Amino acid sequence: MSTLEISIFSILLLCLMGFFVPLCKRPKILQYLPVFAFGLCVFHFFQHQYRWQMLLPYTFSVFLMLICLYSSKQTEKVNPSTGKKILVCLTSFLGILILGISAAMAWLFPLVSLPAPDGLYAVGVSRFSVKDIQREEIFTKDAEDKREISVQVWYPGEKKESIPASYWDNASVLSALQAKSFGLPFFLFEYLSLVQTNSYWNIPVSKAKDKYPVIIFSPGFSSLCQDYTIQIENLASHGYIVCAIAHTYETLAAFFPDGRIIPYSQELQDTFFSHAQKATPLWKEYIASKDIKEKEAIVKKILHQDDFLDKNLRIRVADIHLVFRELEKIQSGQRLNILVGKLDMSSSAVIGHSLGGASAVQAALEDSHYKAAINMDGFQAGDMVLGKQPKCPVMMMYSEPFSGVNDFLFMPVRKEDCILTIQGSLHMNYSDNPFLFPITRILGSAGRIDPCRMNSLVNKYLLAFFDKHLKADKSPFPPSFPEAKIESFSDK
Repeated sequence: MSTLEISIFSILLLCLMGFFVPLCKRPKILQYLPVFAFGLCVFHFFQHQYRWQMLLPYTFSVFLMLICLYSSKQTEKVNPSTGKKILVCLTSFLGILILGISAAMAWLFPLVSLPAPDGLYAVGVSRFSVKDIQREEIFTKDAEDKREISVQVWYPGEKKESIPASYWDNASVLSALQAKSFGLPFFLFEYLSLVQTNSYWNIPVSKAKDKYPVIIFSPGFSSLCQDYTIQIENLASHGYIVCAIAHTYETLAAFFPDGRIIPYSQELQDTFFSHAQKATPLWKEYIASKDIKEKEAIVKKILHQDDFLDKNLRIRVADIHLVFRELEKIQSGQRLNILVGKLDMSSSAVIGHSLGGASAVQAALEDSHYKAAINMDGFQAGDMVLGKQPKCPVMMMYSEPFSGVNDFLFMPVRKEDCILTIQGSLHMNYSDNPFLFPITRILGSAGRIDPCRMNSLVNKYLLAFFDKHLKADKSPFPPSFPEAKIESFSDK
């Protein structure tokens, strides 16, 4: 919550507590405090715009101000009856309880300011789409439908005086879809349209360099490209062009430049979670086990019990390759795009989170164009299970419970590969969610590590790894920290 919102809740609390004191004995400041609270709410409404978390404080301020105006016209100040005193106290207590719930909602779903990137460049953002006319879209019933994906691009830009992009554009659509998937009210996440990013739509690409290294990003299953804005903006501010793929029918919603919006497939999502539930007992065994060989056996059992993950991974990898080919066409001028001539396709890498992380490493295994790959806490399905290895350096980034889950696949070990385990983190800590939603820590979907600290560590290691392998940076790799252990596979 902002300082202004804390002030509004505090003043309204004082106003309600004032009703426990009879009017004839109530200090003047408590009698007229509701007018001040109303003024703050009016200022907040026009300064920050309406969001549902502040509806009750707004309503309370109007109600209390009306009571204040009515009380000021009372000429006789007499002690109320005992029954009236009890009624007023009970009403005030109920008001305090409701106000407390409202304050909790404002804290659990706050209007935050995203951390500013620490690079030298302003950050631009744009979208393009690409269709693979050779590939059938298997997630629809239309036999003539071809695979089409949307890509959101963050890039080093020339600073312009303009309004930053919202965290969620089309927030009403996204909120309704997100809420539906969790069985929550449709309006719950609409306020994310008020969260400003550090990116600017379609500003010119920076002229500081002729070309910039390219990173292709694959999000986790059902996740949006925007769910990783903090990491991606930071990379772009350091001179990288980052292309995040909206894997159609997997992502919550894919937004296309022509205005089309394709929501997620409920059937695909149900299938995904059904398979995840089947694997849950085995994952509990994995986390509980302290024996490395036993853990390895459990992981192999999960990998071989069904092929759903592998099938989806193959679709995603094909999407990654499709984007790479499209970027080559953009670079050569075959496609009209703001990035024409600015893409250093000889210095490209892949990265992803969860299933997107596994897809990134598989893409690097299949195509030697990629100079580096990062898997952020993804369970590595694909050809590595068959003993194959990517030719480029790989960094595995683990949350605490899944530390080492993919290590047995990296045999023989290579000095250029490395692993990072962040203590106190859970799977979703590798996205923006814990920063945006403090409730994730309460519900157990995010770990105990402070979200700002997590973002700082992840940004530091991502940048160092890509600088080393895409920019030939000779700077020493960041050391381990109390929460983060970095090591090469050859150290194990």
